[in-house]
Amino acid sequence: MPVYRYKALDQQGRNRRGRISAESSVEAGRSLRRDGLNPLQMVEVPGGKAPEKLSLNRTKKSLSRRELALVLRQVATMLRSGESLTEVLAAIERQSPRHQRELLTAIRQRVLEGETLAHALARFPDDFKPLQIASVTAGERTGRLDETLFQLAQHVEEQSNLRRNLLLALIYPAVLALAAIGVVVALLVFVMPQLVEVFDAVDMTLPVLTRLLLAVSRGLQEFGGFLLLILLVAT
Repeated sequence: MPVYRYKALDQQGRNRRGRISAESSVEAGRSLRRDGLNPLQMVEVPGGKAPEKLSLNRTKKSLSRRELALVLRQVATMLRSGESLTEVLAAIERQSPRHQRELLTAIRQRVLEGETLAHALARFPDDFKPLQIASVTAGERTGRLDETLFQLAQHVEEQSNLRRNLLLALIYPAVLALAAIGVVVALLVFVMPQLVEVFDAVDMTLPVLTRLLLAVSRGLQEFGGFLLLILLVAT
């Protein structure tokens, strides 16, 4: 697919430069207009290739939900104060940990080269989801990017809180289940052997279920340590 180098104006009248892949210059212009840009110049790049998604060599592969919400909220707050997007990204870079700083630097560089923020974010799919990128695109088109980023930050925070609450809700029944399993194992290992001696003394025929429990008890006594070792290795 051909690649075009373009110059355009955004809705705030700022110059934008970048590259876009499209079937034709007409389609490229339509795509830019959908992104809220007014194309001024369009030149096909000989042998050009479509922009690729990028991956940074970071020790931590992607932003957590809490980190993403914080970054979005910081960008929105500073944009609302009247600073430009590149100034905002540069300011946040300086106070961010390394793995965030590398990502923000790459995004800022793309914006400086003329890409919209949505296009820059789309290059990092490990950090930004399609729905988030679509929301940023809508915010840029309507000139309400700061408000859109605030809403995104709130949405990401709500997702994070929901996930945490679900995990907390699952912990209690999991603890109860483990406790129940522990009690059953203790009965089979420590109590059942004593009952075996009683049954042997009276020489009575045991029900099938009782004989099954006794067999499980003997199995745990003989192979319990081996089974525990397998579980530890598996986890």
